[in-house]
Amino acid sequence: MSKTSQMFAASVVRNSGMTRILGIVVLASLGLSAGCGSANQWRDQSLALRAKGYAFKGTKLKKVSWAGSGVWIDEHTMVTNAHVATRALSLRGTDDRGNKFRFTKILALDSSNDIAVLHARRGNDGIETALLDERPEDPKDLRGTKVLAIGNTGGQGLSVYNGQVTNYLKRGRYENIVHSADISSGSSGGPLFDDDGRLLGINKSINLRLRQSFATPAWVVQRVLNRGKRNGG
Repeated sequence: MSKTSQMFAASVVRNSGMTRILGIVVLASLGLSAGCGSANQWRDQSLALRAKGYAFKGTKLKKVSWAGSGVWIDEHTMVTNAHVATRALSLRGTDDRGNKFRFTKILALDSSNDIAVLHARRGNDGIETALLDERPEDPKDLRGTKVLAIGNTGGQGLSVYNGQVTNYLKRGRYENIVHSADISSGSSGGPLFDDDGRLLGINKSINLRLRQSFATPAWVVQRVLNRGKRNGG
């Protein structure tokens, strides 16, 4: 995927203010809960993210903020894109019910596959978190699968996009699910659910010319989590 044909889906706007730096720690253990229990379970599982940090504008360092998306995989653990989380000095999320959360630790990170796993303090409120899809024997069999993508469109809140898997691409250790859900700016890190409500992937980029969207497969996310567990001993 060329840089000219592909743009990341996180939108950047100017803003001010910052809080504590996100600490990077090792993921010690993680248990995944059950998948979607209802057609609207995505409203509890998905998050609209707002990040604040700094960026160079010419030769000057300016305060900026940007939008992204995320998804709960257990009651205290959220997955998003690395390019959404790693530059942030402050990262906050809001689910579709209006509940707000603050993320203070990056638990596991894979920049090459654009995956970041983060922790948030919250009560044990019993939400049904997203269950990750396992890798099929031949991922190309996913073509034609109906999908539901959730994204924080333009930083204005969570939107729903329907589509289907159009292809699966693998080059070396990099895997991508290609789909037709027409996600837009701010959707980076948002969930891609299959028609059974399981987490199929994490959206990361779009190709405007081909009108295709790309997601890191859920089984790659699972590998990132497993490495974090092993590193934690």
